[in-house]
Amino acid sequence: MTDHQSKVAVLGAGVIGQVYAGRLADSGHQVWLLARGDTFTALSTSGVRLRSGGVISTPKVTVVDTPEQIPRVDVAYLAVRADQVDAALPILAKIQAPVIVTLVNLADRAAAVATSIGADRVVLGFPGVGGISDPDGVTYQEVAHQATTIGKADGRENSVVKDLRAAGLRVNLVPDMRAWLATHAVFIAGVGAAIIESGGSDQLGHDRGRSTRMVLSVRDGFQALTRQGITVTPTPLRLIFTVVPKLFAVPYWQKQMRGDLGRLTLAQHVIATRDSEFRPLAAAARWLTQDTPRLDAALTAAGFPPEPKEPFAELITRYPSPPTRLTTAPVGQRSPAPPPALPMEGPRSLRSYRVLRSCLNAAVGRGRPDVPRRDVPGWNCSFSLEGR
Repeated sequence: MTDHQSKVAVLGAGVIGQVYAGRLADSGHQVWLLARGDTFTALSTSGVRLRSGGVISTPKVTVVDTPEQIPRVDVAYLAVRADQVDAALPILAKIQAPVIVTLVNLADRAAAVATSIGADRVVLGFPGVGGISDPDGVTYQEVAHQATTIGKADGRENSVVKDLRAAGLRVNLVPDMRAWLATHAVFIAGVGAAIIESGGSDQLGHDRGRSTRMVLSVRDGFQALTRQGITVTPTPLRLIFTVVPKLFAVPYWQKQMRGDLGRLTLAQHVIATRDSEFRPLAAAARWLTQDTPRLDAALTAAGFPPEPKEPFAELITRYPSPPTRLTTAPVGQRSPAPPPALPMEGPRSLRSYRVLRSCLNAAVGRGRPDVPRRDVPGWNCSFSLEGR
């Protein structure tokens, strides 16, 4: 039980939203949970019901169906699936809160979403629970291998961490949440692809060949992140995939896939969101890693082939504020010095496309004009934007 009462809003009434709303309410906070449709109807009738370890709780949570019903709060949590974020952001903008915590796998979109919410308000995070929802409520468990993870954010995270720990949740504070989210996206993409291709985590755990390919695909992705200058974190996850020999790493992950981590935490969510959240996550993992033959092969085998390459002209028009100046140059050469030509046809066109798309993404997503950026190995870019 906390020694102070905060006003808390939670946007998203799935398993994650209900668990965090309920745990915070049980610890003494005043909590509003924003739900929609059938979920709102069910929760407004029977309330939030949580089951964990044989214990049932019915926390006092105020369930609403519009953001206008939520007063000004101390903190708001965004707890929706990754594929629901775009639709949720305009709703979130109507909730008055000085601190916004994201409990969602933003993968490659962390910077853009933080900018949309407001860099001075956002605290990037990720949930440390998993479970299922049925008409009787939510059955969940904390993930033994992964606590609720919160990124440092100029001190805004302090009260968030304090509240979550007071609610009895394990919390891990990390210095670079964007790197953590990128690592997690690649891990889930590789492991999830193997689970889907195998037909389940138990089948994967009994198949040494597929488990070996899974380990190698994640290793491929982690090594690519390192080449991009992204720190693979947490360290134990990096070590088990990139340092520990296959002789030991493969049996370890076979055992994990046959156990609670595979069956309850990973497989249920991956399979349930195969055609919703997992599909854009697979695309994000490809975008974050760029050239990863083993990870690409694993995703393709699971039914997620690479997206077709857009013509560069269409790529430009897709951005609402296209750059007025865009140049690329090899690392070591000051940008915007005259760069070598980037072929847009032929065998090197895909690499050229990635270089240019990377620069555009950096320009529009981050909104930081004339800042050199290295998103594709070996290349820098600079840019300027109209009206920014």
